[in-house]
Amino acid sequence: CGEVDALVRDRADASSGIAFSFRPPGNNEVVLEAFPGPVEASGRNLLFITFHDITARKHAEAELRKLVRAVEQSPASIIITDTRGNIEYVNPRFEEVTGYAKEEVVGRNPRFLQSGQTPPEVYAQLWQAIASGGEWRGELCNRTRQGDLFWEQASISAVLDEDGRVAHYL
Repeated sequence: CGEVDALVRDRADASSGIAFSFRPPGNNEVVLEAFPGPVEASGRNLLFITFHDITARKHAEAELRKLVRAVEQSPASIIITDTRGNIEYVNPRFEEVTGYAKEEVVGRNPRFLQSGQTPPEVYAQLWQAIASGGEWRGELCNRTRQGDLFWEQASISAVLDEDGRVAHYL
């Protein structure tokens, strides 16, 4: 591989590697990362190269980039909060609908959007459903940064961690 030859020529240390891909005959593409390092053997300075198969990692990174783009480009307003309800993320559509910039709302509880038009029992039902790991669907009347009221059809759900515990709300 020409890339590996260049790696060997240009640097012989294990601090950084180079990734390259190839397709073995009849197989899927494989992505390897090569890390060179000097080795002394029998009085000779040699170059030792270790290869790591990073194919799965590269596929996971591509999948993550796709999901990030989908959330960022979603036509739906998306908010992600921690388990106390403090905002960790909002997408651009949220900013368009509410007039609030991401920097203004991260760390705040979404209740600042409340207009006073949605009955308190609706919020009680909402929290009961999502705190138990479920989903709530309904209408909320909220207020934009400029003070205008807007109704939204909301779907709010718990995001569970790998152990099945509520980790975030979406």
